[in-house]
Amino acid sequence: MVIKSGSASDPDGKEGLAWFTANLLKRGSKSYNREQIEEGLEDIGGELDIRVEREVIVITGKTLRDNLDKYYAIFSDIIFNPDFPADEVANLRTDQEQAIRNIVRDDARLCHEAFLYELYAGHPYAHPVQGYLTSAADLTADDAKRFYKKHFVKGNAICGLAGMYSPEFEKQFKNDMNKLKWGSVPDDERVIVRPGEMRVMLVEKPGRDQSQIRMGKLVDYTRRDSIWYTYLAANTYLGQHRESFGKLYTTIRSERGLSYGAYSYPEHFRQSGWSKNPMPLTPFDPQYFSMWTYPKRINTEFSIKMAKHELDQILRYGIDPGELQRFVSFQINHFPFLIETAEQRLLMEMEEIYYNQPDFIENFENNLQAVSHANISDVLDRNWSSDDILIVV
Repeated sequence: MVIKSGSASDPDGKEGLAWFTANLLKRGSKSYNREQIEEGLEDIGGELDIRVEREVIVITGKTLRDNLDKYYAIFSDIIFNPDFPADEVANLRTDQEQAIRNIVRDDARLCHEAFLYELYAGHPYAHPVQGYLTSAADLTADDAKRFYKKHFVKGNAICGLAGMYSPEFEKQFKNDMNKLKWGSVPDDERVIVRPGEMRVMLVEKPGRDQSQIRMGKLVDYTRRDSIWYTYLAANTYLGQHRESFGKLYTTIRSERGLSYGAYSYPEHFRQSGWSKNPMPLTPFDPQYFSMWTYPKRINTEFSIKMAKHELDQILRYGIDPGELQRFVSFQINHFPFLIETAEQRLLMEMEEIYYNQPDFIENFENNLQAVSHANISDVLDRNWSSDDILIVV
């Protein structure tokens, strides 16, 4: 199940409420308390994952077919009959505080959150999904009930099944999903400022021998736009995530040994587990382009210069047609790994519904093959110009 509301829907002063509400769902329902939920899932080897993004809440369940009825009894009660137990609030607040402090402890995550805080200043994307320590401390079960009532409605949800199940279960699932109260969530008015100059933000953490660097800017495209494929292909050339063939990695890591890695992203990226693949359903609008590297402290300044230089080279000279085709082919050959399992395929198809792109999977290869090297530098310069990038260290 995908709820088309995430942390961007947190009310002012209650940052972290979407995270709080989603995680409180697993703490108790009308028929099961927390211990019964955890033990019930463990007994049948069932999995229940709830993650919160800026624009969505994604609830994913997985179990063996033979245990489907037992599993679904728990899953459906959590979704449709949440209890929001008041006696679990204090424990969840502690967990939420820990989740926020973990961001501060992890230099890479802190750098990324600081980057988003500055890039989306004054916008609902600015605060971490987990909220702030000050706001999270005051969240209550009643706050969660209000968020659930407003956002867990039929016009704001996408539901899906994948794997082995009977026609009878499919019918039951559809009937149950229709139990959600009808409603829709109006779009909020969101204003975002786009400074026309380069900015630098420094976050000081004493005693560090390594720097984390994020560089980037807001862009005017999303996955809904046909031009997105041009940026995807160009980014593969510049700095595909966790690959050693990108220009950033080659220049900064392989040839000069300045950093331990260097990558770029044409849109918001969240890694899926231990894989190199992007997590499905992590939408941003407006989107942003970014570069990430993490050099030794002494190499920080030169690493920034080299990353900016490689970006400027692409904007100035474009990409050789043969090289461009090579990286287009990489993405085409890599795409099947993104829909390899039933769960991956389901999430990708739900992503198609979210973006209103019913043919994204089917036409992915054709749309990438249509990317042309002609005027590619002009196309990239519209959104990737380094003149007004934000640099966070």
